[in-house]
Amino acid sequence: MKPYNSQPDLQSMFRKYLNGTATPEEKRLVEALYDRFEEQPDILDSYSEQEKQALEYRMESYLKTHIHPQTPTLPLTGWARWRQHFSWRHIAAASVLVACLGGGYFYLNTPKQPIPQVQITPQDLTPGGDHATLTLSDGSQIMLDNASNGMLAKQGEMTIHKVEPGLVAYSGKGLFAENQFNTITAPTGGRYSVVLPDGSRAWLNAESSLKFPTAFAQNERKVAIAGEVYFEVAPDKQKPFLVDVQGVQTIKVLGTHFNVNAYGDEAAVTTTLLEGSVVISAAHTHAKAIQLKPGDQASLSSKGAIQVEKDVNTEKVIAWKNGFFQFEKANIKTVMRQLARWYNVDVAYEGTPSDRTFSGKIARNVNASEALEILQFTGVNFRVEQVGNGTKKGRIVVTTP
Repeated sequence: MKPYNSQPDLQSMFRKYLNGTATPEEKRLVEALYDRFEEQPDILDSYSEQEKQALEYRMESYLKTHIHPQTPTLPLTGWARWRQHFSWRHIAAASVLVACLGGGYFYLNTPKQPIPQVQITPQDLTPGGDHATLTLSDGSQIMLDNASNGMLAKQGEMTIHKVEPGLVAYSGKGLFAENQFNTITAPTGGRYSVVLPDGSRAWLNAESSLKFPTAFAQNERKVAIAGEVYFEVAPDKQKPFLVDVQGVQTIKVLGTHFNVNAYGDEAAVTTTLLEGSVVISAAHTHAKAIQLKPGDQASLSSKGAIQVEKDVNTEKVIAWKNGFFQFEKANIKTVMRQLARWYNVDVAYEGTPSDRTFSGKIARNVNASEALEILQFTGVNFRVEQVGNGTKKGRIVVTTP
């Protein structure tokens, strides 16, 4: 099928669909994108009524201006047919459809049917899931993927339960011991959540780990992380909660919600505060500790400098926890780093990567080819390859036309 890699192409296809001249493949593409919005009725619940009305007005004005409707005497055709059935949700779907190429915007929910195919070899790449390993203080390991719900182990007075797929919890009142530490590790293509001994909860993204004591000390609650972890810390004024981020940064909190991204292949360690208050300290510099307010994001560079950005999009920051990739003016390498961790693949580039930026959401529960199809609408091409029986499921090759 012809690639639609410019805004005029998509507008033309949309007009053809409305006036009945679209080819079967073009019709299928429009309906596939439209149906994805139909399947998610709460997709714009975060919008205010004024925002919804403004979006509907903008799309209605666009269609009236750019798409010539059939005459009103033809019932349920052209604009008359669409306007009769369009709610603000339908208008939103169509507005994204019209704009997705021009602005690099995309949105994907679980599809009913595929759209223009990414070039792949026989097997597609499935998304990640609830995969993690729990390493106990004696060195023994529990593969949480395969463990049944219920009690997994007991360490002193502390009991470890698998509550449900993707969640393990600690309960009891044990005494702190210096050598009693557990580590939960989510591999590439994995994620997991844990309720810590004090009732705090942590969510681990792919390629992440969290080390914590089976019982916290009387004067502090200290854990160590690598990768990306989102915390909801149980309040305790007598015991500050301390997060050691790979030995380069310490986060001190009393009770709050925050996200830490400390992947080694990212340019900086970023700490984003959603609720409460945290204090950020760099480990190897004399820089002054910085206190964050909700909406602040602190970035720690490799040189130890801390910069704070105000009023960041916190929804984007924790989209991974809520089942989405979400990008905001991200370049292709930023996008592919996230996809590589989740689909457990290597990424290679043929030619010079595009300098186009991307904004929007993709659900994380779809196969790699379906996620890449949406990105293809912005003019970026991909090839998915299988790479044998290694630790990686495959390789995504980004190609320059």
